[in-house]
Amino acid sequence: MWLVAKIKSNSSEIFKNEILKKEKNIEFYEPKYKTSFITKKKIKIVKKNLFNTYIFCKISRYDKNSINKIKFCKGLKYYLT
Repeated sequence: MWLVAKIKSNSSEIFKNEILKKEKNIEFYEPKYKTSFITKKKIKIVKKNLFNTYIFCKISRYDKNSINKIKFCKGLKYYLT
């Protein structure tokens, strides 16, 4: 089962660590893209998240108990199932 979580800005690592403490069998999917811009004779390449504050979580064991654990993780605004 896939869970789509909207997280607070700049707290993706905090959210991932919290959710891994509570549930062990979770995979994360964060699509990224590369963009470049020019600053004073230099070209910088930056990786950015495609969906800014959304993380896709694949939960191998889906039940009400595992969702209730995820509901109160640090860094989570809300989730979609």
